[in-house]
Amino acid sequence: MDYTEAGLLHVGVGHLLEADSRSPLQRSDSNGLPGPMGLMSTSHLEQEAAVLALSTLMTIAPAQVYAEFEKVIFFIYELSKQLLLFYIT
Repeated sequence: MDYTEAGLLHVGVGHLLEADSRSPLQRSDSNGLPGPMGLMSTSHLEQEAAVLALSTLMTIAPAQVYAEFEKVIFFIYELSKQLLLFYIT
């Protein structure tokens, strides 16, 4: 996080999601995507922590958070198409 010339808080959401491998929003491979250690975890407490962290980020920088998750959703969509084609052939 840093401040712009206008004094507004600037949040690098991508960097926040990558900053700490123990973040509830991250996977264990530290690539910053929601995964087993966060939103998709089987642990109710880890899921709750990820949702709370995400909701906090959404209040700070909603457009940036949405853009980061849009990239993730697109990646998952493309990967699922490739996997489907692999299993069909």
